[in-house]
Amino acid sequence: MEPDVILVVGANSQDACVLAEILANTEEKLILTSFDSNNSVPFHRNFFPGNKIVKTKEYSWQFFLKIFSDFKIKQVYIFGSLSIVYDPGTSKDEYYKSTIGLVESLTKALSISKKIDSVMIFHSSSVEMFGKNLVLQQTESTRLNPQSPYAEGKALAHQHFQDLREKGICQSINGIMYNHESKYRKEYFVTQKICIAVAQISLGLRSVIPLGNLRTYRDWSYANDLISAVRFGMNSKLSGDYILASGVTHSLEDWIDAAFKSISVSNWSNYVEFDKKFMREDEEYIPNANVSKAQRVLNLTSTLSFEDLVGHMVGHKIKELRSQNAN
Repeated sequence: MEPDVILVVGANSQDACVLAEILANTEEKLILTSFDSNNSVPFHRNFFPGNKIVKTKEYSWQFFLKIFSDFKIKQVYIFGSLSIVYDPGTSKDEYYKSTIGLVESLTKALSISKKIDSVMIFHSSSVEMFGKNLVLQQTESTRLNPQSPYAEGKALAHQHFQDLREKGICQSINGIMYNHESKYRKEYFVTQKICIAVAQISLGLRSVIPLGNLRTYRDWSYANDLISAVRFGMNSKLSGDYILASGVTHSLEDWIDAAFKSISVSNWSNYVEFDKKFMREDEEYIPNANVSKAQRVLNLTSTLSFEDLVGHMVGHKIKELRSQNAN
C-alpha cells in the first residue's frame, strides 16, 4: 500500500529545511515543491538531498491536483511565498499570486480531489499582517491591519483558512510567525548578514559591517522551536490560529552585541559603520507577542536563548568558512 507522505510547499524556504531536519531520523517522507523559473538547484537540496522535490513554473490548481493524484498526502505545510525582504520592488500581483493565489489553488485542488476534509494543512501567516505602530500586546484575535502588498496577501490567505475552518470544510493551522532564525537563514536577511560578517571578522577576512538603523526591534525565535510546535499541532490536529514567537523583543543592536560576544568581542563599535542605503523607511515597529495559547496548546518552548541562537548561527558560519578555505 502506498505510504502517506507530507507535502511541503516551498522547498527554497528556511522552514522547509528546519522541518526536514526535525524529521530526518523518522520514517516520515517529504514531497517538496519548488517554484523555480530559473532552473537553479532548490535551496533545500543543499542540505537534505534525499527528499523528493517537484519543480513547477506556477502554483496552479492543476499542478496541485496532479500532486494529490500522484501521492497519498496526509499533511500540507505551506511555506512558499515571495519574501518581503528579498525584493521590495516585487509587484502587488506577484505577492498576491504567491500568497492568496497559492492557497486558493491548493484548496481548489483538494476540493476537486475530494481530499480537503482528510488532509491537515499548515499555513505560514506573518506578523506583518498586524501592520506597524503596534502598541498593545498582539494575540490571535488582534485586528489585522496589513500595510504592504506582502502583508495584504498573507492576511487574505490567513482569512481564507479561517473561513474554510468556520464552514467545517477543512482542518488547518494558521501559524502567525514572527521573525525566526536558524543556520538555514538566507544571506539577504540582516540577521544572517551580520552572522556571516562577524564570522568573517573573527577569521580576519573583513574588518567592518555596513548597516542601517540599529534600533530596529523584532521578536526573534529559534526556527526549530516554532516548527516543532507546528509539528505537534499538525500531528494532534489542533486546528486554529496561533501566534508563534518567543514573546521577547530585542533590537538589532542586541543581535550585533550577541554576535560579537560569541567571538569574545565586547566593544564592537569600530567594526560597524552606518550606511544609509540599508535604511528601510516606514517599517519600524516594536512587536509584543502573547504566546500563551501556543505554549498551552502546541507545547511551544524555547530551547535556545536569544544569545545562544545568535552564537549558534555565528559558529555555524565560522565552521563553513573554515571548511571552504581548507578546500
